[in-house]
Amino acid sequence: MNNGATETLEEAVAIMGQEMLGREFDDGTISDITAFLHTLTGEMPDFEVPALP
Repeated sequence: MNNGATETLEEAVAIMGQEMLGREFDDGTISDITAFLHTLTGEMPDFEVPALP
């Protein structure tokens, strides 16, 4: 996936279901998962990397 082999989030979800969970997701499940993933939005907070001793 990090090489661009999948073109859509739906395709990535289907592949991850097969490879990581050993499950075949139906279209409704894939749609539900991708809808959930699209809700995960927000701003990245500013932070400073702490100096190590």
